[in-house]
Amino acid sequence: MTIRNYLKPRSLQEMLEAKRKHPKSKFVAGGTLVVKSNYPDIDTLIDIQDLGLNRIRITDEEYGIGSFTTFTSIMESDIDCCGDLMKKFARHIGPVTIRNVATIGGNVMSGFNWNDTLPPLLLMEAKLVFEGMEGRRETGIEAFIENRTLFKDMLLYEVIIPRKDVGKVYYSRFSRTEDDIPTSIVAAHKDGGKVRIACGASVLKPFVKSIAADQAESLGIDPGVKYIDDLRGNAEFKRKILLASLKEIKEWAHEN
Repeated sequence: MTIRNYLKPRSLQEMLEAKRKHPKSKFVAGGTLVVKSNYPDIDTLIDIQDLGLNRIRITDEEYGIGSFTTFTSIMESDIDCCGDLMKKFARHIGPVTIRNVATIGGNVMSGFNWNDTLPPLLLMEAKLVFEGMEGRRETGIEAFIENRTLFKDMLLYEVIIPRKDVGKVYYSRFSRTEDDIPTSIVAAHKDGGKVRIACGASVLKPFVKSIAADQAESLGIDPGVKYIDDLRGNAEFKRKILLASLKEIKEWAHEN
């Protein structure tokens, strides 16, 4: 990989100016995913380290997590929402050496199907705030997943998590080792008379759906759900893993 230019703006205005001058540039936060990327070369890297985005904003209504916030910072924070789901998934983002530098913004924007962050954010109904040449833009996490290309040249500024009590939360992450990237992620909580379930890693596109607990397993055989076929297992293997988690959710919902 060849990187021709490296820029480190100290303000959002400087960042936007750098992006205007270098439209093919890539943003870099912790840098862990740039190392894994398949880019043959990068015209310009824009480092967002000095933009003040390693912070967590807490109000009565929401948590605002700056995109440069590391997963270690999330684990050590006062965030307490959705059955402590934020901290549950954050502790699985690689070994501690990775969590110390990997950021929530970089993970959300990575585009990898095995993304650890998207299923929990779907379950928590997160919103994303972006900064771009045409100003600030806010979108729901579902809309982002459906239209990622619309945001590829924008800076993820903040992840917003609503503060609401949803009771107990189910969380399942299947991987070859504790620190390996996931093969399947499923999270759920009760939603009135139904169960709200978010799935990812095993499927081509993470999704969330509210469904009667007794029908949870039907999500796994929905013809609209497309499974990933890769080195960690074929599509049928991924389907069976997801079905096992959905069966557990049905039992968990009746017990809780």
